[in-house]
Amino acid sequence: MGLFSFLSAPLKIEEVKMVLIGKHVFNRLSDYDKRVVTLAAEDILRRCGSGKFLASLPDVSRYALISLALAEIGIDHGLNGFQWIAIKRPLLVHSYDEFVWNTARSMVLKDFAVEPEL
Repeated sequence: MGLFSFLSAPLKIEEVKMVLIGKHVFNRLSDYDKRVVTLAAEDILRRCGSGKFLASLPDVSRYALISLALAEIGIDHGLNGFQWIAIKRPLLVHSYDEFVWNTARSMVLKDFAVEPEL
């Protein structure tokens, strides 16, 4: 891991935690709420300047946008000590290195007893 990767790792870990928690919360919503969140995520994707559709994105990018939508709408995650954050580049989260992903997964499991699925 280079110096820049080392320095940027804490923020990236928080962004990955957001994606993992976002998927967990989204999967527990009612069908109606999932549709509302999906529409909001489509709007965020449009504001990102992407001409793509949410369904055509890789899972990680899709759940990054869904996580942002959950935060924007104000859906309660129900987890003590967790706070929604902004993901600056949601379409790039999938490219974060394995160290970041593994660290975030273990933190989510330890801190919130949520089994990360991505």
